[in-house]
Amino acid sequence: MQGKLFDDNRQLVLPRELMDYTPGFLERPEADTLLTFLLHNVPWQQTKVKMYDKEVPTPRLTHGTETAPYGRDLPALAVAGDSLYQVYANTLYDKITELDRHSPKHWVIDLRNNRGGVVWPMTTGLSKLPL
Repeated sequence: MQGKLFDDNRQLVLPRELMDYTPGFLERPEADTLLTFLLHNVPWQQTKVKMYDKEVPTPRLTHGTETAPYGRDLPALAVAGDSLYQVYANTLYDKITELDRHSPKHWVIDLRNNRGGVVWPMTTGLSKLPL
């Protein structure tokens, strides 16, 4: 089992650019059902990696296989992912709609700070751009 990061009750605060926090992308009953399912039905595992001459446990529990990484074989996670993807798509779509009110002559999509991930929400959000 994974050990604690700190000996006391301090919490690790990550920089905003390293994570996405999207409260409310699932309704409370959906979130509770998903959590219960994940806790009781998913075969979580802690893998080990070789670091120099030692094998050390990874600092997280994972589920997934080579054919279904990150648990995409679990319908419950697919539904949650789809809900979150729609939040991302709507956010981008709304921002483009807002900026389009200024009648820009050209659009430049700057992806330099993009951390990667799933392309479909961004493609959906970009559908507002005039061609």
